[in-house]
Amino acid sequence: MTHFSYIKYLVIVGFMFLFSCDKVKIEPVETYPDPPKALVKFLQEAPVPSIGVGGSIVTFKVQGLENKKPNEFTFYINQEPAEVIEVGTNTVKVKVPFTATTGGCAILINGEYYFGPTFTIRGSVSIDPSFDISGSSTNGAINGIIPIGSEYLVYGNFTNYGNKSSEAEPINSIVRINANGSFVSRFVKGQGFNGLVNDIIPVNDQYLVAGSFSKVDKMENINGLVRLNGDGTLDTNKVDIIDANPDSSLYNPDAGKMMVSHFNGGVGSGEPRRLFYDGIGKIVCVGNFKTYLSTFYERSTKDRPYLDVLDVYQIMRMDINGAFDSTYNLDKSRTPPRGYSGGNGYVFDAIQLSNGKTILVGNFTRFNDQAANYITCIEPQNGKVDAGFNSGNGADGPITRITYNSVTNKILLSGNFKTYKGVPADGVVMINEDGSIDPSFKFGRLGEGLVTYAGQLKDGRIIVSGTFNSYDNPDPNNPGTYEKIIRPGLMILHPDGSLVENCNNFGLFRGQINSFIEFPESLGTLPIILVGSFDRFNGKEVGNIVKFFIKKY
Repeated sequence: MTHFSYIKYLVIVGFMFLFSCDKVKIEPVETYPDPPKALVKFLQEAPVPSIGVGGSIVTFKVQGLENKKPNEFTFYINQEPAEVIEVGTNTVKVKVPFTATTGGCAILINGEYYFGPTFTIRGSVSIDPSFDISGSSTNGAINGIIPIGSEYLVYGNFTNYGNKSSEAEPINSIVRINANGSFVSRFVKGQGFNGLVNDIIPVNDQYLVAGSFSKVDKMENINGLVRLNGDGTLDTNKVDIIDANPDSSLYNPDAGKMMVSHFNGGVGSGEPRRLFYDGIGKIVCVGNFKTYLSTFYERSTKDRPYLDVLDVYQIMRMDINGAFDSTYNLDKSRTPPRGYSGGNGYVFDAIQLSNGKTILVGNFTRFNDQAANYITCIEPQNGKVDAGFNSGNGADGPITRITYNSVTNKILLSGNFKTYKGVPADGVVMINEDGSIDPSFKFGRLGEGLVTYAGQLKDGRIIVSGTFNSYDNPDPNNPGTYEKIIRPGLMILHPDGSLVENCNNFGLFRGQINSFIEFPESLGTLPIILVGSFDRFNGKEVGNIVKFFIKKY
């Protein structure tokens, strides 16, 4: 047999063997071997007790620590080291730190972390058990909440609330709820708004709405501002217009009439963000627009509205029907008259004081050709800058939010700044109505992250949210002394800036607050509804709105 024939013979035999009736058992080979067993493992049993306070002794079921001394590993409760009291067979006893917050437990040993269950710290803050968590979530941010009788309107950038939206009855940017967060009605009938709602204010027995919309239900030619009746219907008015077919042989008595929005005012090249009503017929509108728009119906047809356009920048004043107020923020020395120059950057937020002055914040450093440093105050008489308010300059970085408490007469600024008027302020500062710093409030330092919201309750306590994970709590008895406290995303402060005892042991908050509303005190607790863009409160899943209790002083 030749060498070639021999090889051919082996190949044929091999194929015959492979395809013979005898099965060949192929043993599986593990591509990835089993990982080494963990040195330490938390067992399934719940800790005893399952809820604790600072100073409590808690027993956790843990394997792998039998031969370890307490100083050979570190036990954490939500990132805070806990004193190890005793190590037993499959158990470890620890003392809960007085600064601990609700969160996950972990053991650090030999440079490795072993994670365990969530441990709940009992405190003075808890979600209202009557609040409808599952039925109150939205699919977008809630920008604000206002009372409407015994119920509330929430508004923002969402198209669903508690899964109540449908093709036949859509929810677009506004909904009516009860005090427990449950859906009551869509409020606005038909298709609602075709854009987001930034602000709503009551005007007598109606509601003025601002946002980035151009249509409400079937009503078009709306430019970011519209008025609703108390029942949610659009406030309309029938006006005279040009009949586009005056020679038509078919007589139509309504050919020269048109149903329009009664509020005849709006903005162009931008959107309104904040509205303020003085109670006597004047409305201030703040935003990032460049023009005021109104419709001259006498020259309009049904298909072609004739718009009057006036250049005005970021702030203007109107009457309750939308007519422009030419006595406010208008430079009449120019031909044609136009608004003053506004800011060299965006306006992020605004408030109006009880004396009628309007304060704007943003990322601008000049406003109406005057130095501003991210904040400016506008006079109510004529819309000009109040130069005295911002004396001594402002912040050294953008101010993203401003809130005002008309009970305490205090203003809180928050944003990406480190000083205000040369005074250290790690993203939060409290000022008075005249623009001066309130020295009684000393904000601590953030280990990382930013503050995105700070608002004061009527009793003086302050709610702060942001992207931070810890807070260097100032000691009011020892100026310049701080203690680092884990605070994941939300904290409640005393009026002096220190953490409120037993009100900062709740767990993770994730997201941003846009607004809150207080309820009357009940049985020694203060109910509060928060709205914004957040999905966690005290570690629990929520949908941009939550109602919780906080114990009073």
